[in-house]
Amino acid sequence: MDPETNDITRALAALGDPRIWFIWGDSKEAGKKAHYFDGVVNHLMPTSADQKIDQTIEKALQTLLAKQQDI
Repeated sequence: MDPETNDITRALAALGDPRIWFIWGDSKEAGKKAHYFDGVVNHLMPTSADQKIDQTIEKALQTLLAKQQDI
């Protein structure tokens, strides 16, 4: 969606406020849009160091479990 397609987004874009983001388009996941809540939270919102550590541990565990299932 282009911000110029309706009056509200056009007015917000005209403000030139860097805190206002327009997010649209397709997600990497089939059938999902980039602006869906889970896409914004999982890919665009900043995360704390603790969350990044937890995500790294989770990914490592998933990789190990997947390899274990292949054996």
